[in-house]
Amino acid sequence: MINVQKSNYPFLPDWFAISLRWLTLLSFACAMGITRTFNWTLVGILIFSLIWNVLNSVSTILNRRIRHHRLINVLVDGLISILLFIFTRGFPGPLALSSILVIFSGAVYFNILGSIMAAVGISLLQSIYTLFFSGMLVPFWMPGVFLVINLLIAVIVGLLSQQAVHWLRLLYRKSIQRNDEELEIEPQAILTGALSIHELYDVIQAISGTLQYSSVLEITLAKCHEILGKDNDNAERLVSAVMLFDEGKLAIAAGRRIPPRDMKIQFKAKDGLLSETLQHGLTQFTDEPAHDPELSEMVIIQDCQSALCLPLSRGINSFGVILFAHPDQDFFTENHQEILEMLSTQAVIAIQNARLYEDLKLEKERIIASQEEARKQLARELHDGPTQSISAIAMRANIAQKLMEQDEAEALLEIGRIESLARKTTEEIRHMLFTLRPLALESEGLVAALSSMATKMKDFFQQSVESDINNNVLFHLDSAKQSVIFSISEEAANNARKHAQASLIRVILDLHPDDAGIAVLNIQDNGQGFDVQSVMQSYEERGSLGMINLKERTELLNGVLDIKSKPGKGTQIIVYIPLDNQAEERLQNIETYI
Repeated sequence: MINVQKSNYPFLPDWFAISLRWLTLLSFACAMGITRTFNWTLVGILIFSLIWNVLNSVSTILNRRIRHHRLINVLVDGLISILLFIFTRGFPGPLALSSILVIFSGAVYFNILGSIMAAVGISLLQSIYTLFFSGMLVPFWMPGVFLVINLLIAVIVGLLSQQAVHWLRLLYRKSIQRNDEELEIEPQAILTGALSIHELYDVIQAISGTLQYSSVLEITLAKCHEILGKDNDNAERLVSAVMLFDEGKLAIAAGRRIPPRDMKIQFKAKDGLLSETLQHGLTQFTDEPAHDPELSEMVIIQDCQSALCLPLSRGINSFGVILFAHPDQDFFTENHQEILEMLSTQAVIAIQNARLYEDLKLEKERIIASQEEARKQLARELHDGPTQSISAIAMRANIAQKLMEQDEAEALLEIGRIESLARKTTEEIRHMLFTLRPLALESEGLVAALSSMATKMKDFFQQSVESDINNNVLFHLDSAKQSVIFSISEEAANNARKHAQASLIRVILDLHPDDAGIAVLNIQDNGQGFDVQSVMQSYEERGSLGMINLKERTELLNGVLDIKSKPGKGTQIIVYIPLDNQAEERLQNIETYI
């Protein structure tokens, strides 16, 4: 897997491996000549090695490679190494270190991991031959010594090979750039090739001309296929897919020539082409997609010999990737890559706009639902509270009126009960008004509002509530954010009062101990607790919007909501609140703070 830079990108690892193979075989021949260990068998092995290297050279010159050529090259070099080792008397012989041939191949084709695996494999074969088949008496520790030597060679060669190949690629890129400058290739031709500026403008306008999420994806793929097919008659075999994140995994949201079975696959993007693309944020290419650890799950990929993967990311936001694959190994050209990169960039903008539009629609629906629920909740509280009390006052007033004619003393007592009930009803209405619009919050701030809430909870529900507010946090919060924090605290406290059976509820607002740019609101109780996962899974069936309200209000703060609870262990509602724009970006990596 390499980062695509040019369509005629040379097979530098192959040239490097071929050169090392010539040098190594020449060294082996010299060693056998000096020690006079030549025989017809060794001559045959060397001739086979020379023919194999010539075939590799011709294949590389013609820009043609057989499938799995890297693994095949390493295996053939391993076979040559072990044969030379066997027919030159093993460890006492002049080619006891014939293992360097396969170690070189493993390092060139698979970096340091390949060289180490090659060293372990050839050392194991050498040890088995020496101990069980050679008939020679050698110290038992000798295979272990050569294993260590082979591993040291593997580490050194692996590191040097990786740097050498990288250096060669840089030299080649500079050479191509110089050639382009000498030929005075117009910038417009480099950027667009067969695609004119007007055509590119029409494509971009088509992609950005809709706010429908699914339409953006389909138009993007359609235009990509249209462009790639302009100068290639084999484009109808092109496979493409837009993969977007869904609950931490990549799912195929739109595709061309993707069978239904493959459309259902979800990818973890932890290894292979997808992982490389997302980690580096750059276009990635592979000539063996069928052997990719994740893409190989797709049936359609089994027939493909080249794949191009482009990231769909902007800033810190990564939406997913666009994957293109084709049965032809040389299908994707430099021009294709540059055009697709431009279109993928435009697609990211269109996807982001479409997603914002969808989020706006959902937010509008949530606001409407929340308002409707608030009206229903207010109606229930009015019906169960003040309405019942006022009805009771009217009934008792009628009773008192009748008692005035029969028993004035009893009538006076009844009037006293009416007065007490009227005062209680007044307090209930004031509590409801405080919930709807806490005047203490507007006039005196968050600390006074929470204190007033605690007093009312104690008076009306005999519920103990304590608050601990860091004034340094309040300095960074405007009145709008303080109002949202109060709403979250009140919602969480009411939930705890109704469901947790807690003797104490604490509201704590402080700075995060590891990041002064983030405030932490913690509403905790010592109640009965609950299983968070099971409750959240069945929450839509419960008909309550308590948790949804908490989540929506947290989003108003650009914060993150975390709920911690276990049966019998109480509950913590934790809200992480960024106090500046930089903290908001840091909070994207929420695992750092939880």
